Amino acid sequence: MKRLTHIGNDGRAQMVDVSAKPVSARTAVARGKIRLQRHTLDLISKDQIAKG
Repeated sequence: MKRLTHIGNDGRAQMVDVSAKPVSARTAVARGKIRLQRHTLDLISKDQIAKG
C-alpha cells in the first residue's frame, strides 16, 4: 500500500512542504440543519441570547 505523505512513522499527522505545488481553484459547498425550539429562534433573531 502507498504511504500517506502527511502521516509520520509514529502515525501522527505532520506538516509537509506544499510550496512547489501549482495553485488550483477549488469550491466547497456545505449544507446543514439545526433543530431548535421556536422560543430559541425568536431569541436569536432578536439578538437576545447570550453567546456561548
